[in-house]
Amino acid sequence: MQLPILLFAGAKQIANADQILIDVHEPITAGEVLEKIADSMPELRGLASHSRLAVNGRYVTSQTIVDGNAELALIPPVSGG
Repeated sequence: MQLPILLFAGAKQIANADQILIDVHEPITAGEVLEKIADSMPELRGLASHSRLAVNGRYVTSQTIVDGNAELALIPPVSGG
């Protein structure tokens, strides 16, 4: 199955796209989704390892099982003040 992943900030700039598609098999955890993102787009590897995954607008832990119908977003670390 293919999962669309919404991209923001630095991830969006690196990929030059608002979203990417990754190939996965269910069941899959949020941590495995992050690994698949890094595998499918090596240029995102460093950023993905420090990013969070949001599922349906909420941050999840790496052990959370991801539903194939959920909205997924890669949220890179942000700084500001």
